Amino acid sequence: MNNGQIEREFAHFCKVHQLQSAHAVIGVSGGVDSMVLLHLCHRATQGSEPLLGGFSVVHVDHGLRPSAAEDAKFVAHQCARLGVACEIVPVQVKDPCGEGIEAAARRARYEALLTRTRLHHHGVCLVAHHSRDQLETFVMRWLRGTSLAGLGAMRAVTMREGVRLFRPLLQTGRSEIEQYAKAWGIPFREDETNADTRFFRNRIRHELLPVLETFQPAIEVRTLDLTTQLQADESFLQEQAERALEQVVVRRSERFVEISTEAFAALHVSLQRRVIHILLNCFFAQDWLFSHVEPIRKLALRQDAASAAVSLSHGLGAWREYGRIYIGHQAPPHGCEALGTRSLAQWDLVRVRHLSFASADVFWRFRAIPLARRPAQLRRSPWRAYVPDVERVEIVCGLPTSLRVRPLGLAGSKKLQDVFSDSKIPRRLRPVWPIIRVGGEIVWIPGAIRTDVLRWDGASGGYVLFARASRA
Repeated sequence: MNNGQIEREFAHFCKVHQLQSAHAVIGVSGGVDSMVLLHLCHRATQGSEPLLGGFSVVHVDHGLRPSAAEDAKFVAHQCARLGVACEIVPVQVKDPCGEGIEAAARRARYEALLTRTRLHHHGVCLVAHHSRDQLETFVMRWLRGTSLAGLGAMRAVTMREGVRLFRPLLQTGRSEIEQYAKAWGIPFREDETNADTRFFRNRIRHELLPVLETFQPAIEVRTLDLTTQLQADESFLQEQAERALEQVVVRRSERFVEISTEAFAALHVSLQRRVIHILLNCFFAQDWLFSHVEPIRKLALRQDAASAAVSLSHGLGAWREYGRIYIGHQAPPHGCEALGTRSLAQWDLVRVRHLSFASADVFWRFRAIPLARRPAQLRRSPWRAYVPDVERVEIVCGLPTSLRVRPLGLAGSKKLQDVFSDSKIPRRLRPVWPIIRVGGEIVWIPGAIRTDVLRWDGASGGYVLFARASRA
């Protein structure tokens, strides 16, 4: 590809993606790649038929290198020389998730670029990745372990946090970019850390790729062909997975999703993995690996009804309870386990006959019907309880599961955790499950047991209490 061809390819890219009406925010580090992109964009705005509606430059200063300040001055000076608006954006690189300083810097850089792009009407973001970057990304993801989507590496056009992101040089080689810069006398700065092989990408660039090129000199072109095919396959399979997702999801909440094990098991294994990947990304977007997805898939396909769980990073995971599978955050954000015992309601039975409230993702309805005398035959149900004529009851959650109660009609006592387990109350709901107390003693656990506390002998009036739980 000669210099004229690079300009023709860039012009074609702008026309295909209709950038004539867009304002492009260009990420410029000062390196040869981004300085060539700056030059191409500047030329694209000249002439009678501009290829760009306009553009401005953002230089992100990570503050990680001694020469960072000089890089910022260089970019600002070059932009001033061309009459191009330039903003220097200092960022603080933090790595709270332990992803590594390179990944954390990349995340901060994109956040700065996308934030500035959103300020413009019809704003788009342009970055200068080229085919050598694509090869390095492919090899990095292959070695670390990734999905088909990950092996597809970088896309020339993608949406990132609601912003259109373009890589117009992705089909252009590094050597061709360097030749273009030399021909046009484009100044640039070298990043001294590019030679530091302590960084994974640099080790691949300087140590592994030269060896691979002895086996296949055209490895860059071959990888471009492969990633193009993988991206097309990925797009098709992703469409199928999104359709399958609607078939398997039983319900959604802010904290988790519940999926049907029967519908999930009926999917092809490829779609099973993709559905899990989509769901994990709904809670935290990252390149989830096969080692993350596969244990969840196997958990969902287990034939037994035993409880089990898979824990991942960022507080995410999957768990199985009584034949149901949940994916998401395993602990409620304001659950009673963290807060201790919490009063959900003080229920005045004399004045309030109907009571309702939400607890976690369950909507509860309680009803009290006064009775003049004890019925000759009591209708037994864990969802109803007969109590003497008391003025009020307290509804609480978060009691220690080690507490013991004496179920009505049974000899001996049970721990609350055994009551919950025997009644098949999901583990995630136990900290927020309502428990009825009178005078500090447990009288009734709706859906589970009536205790032997405060039994009604029928000598005076009383109440029959009803409970109903539904998904909020």
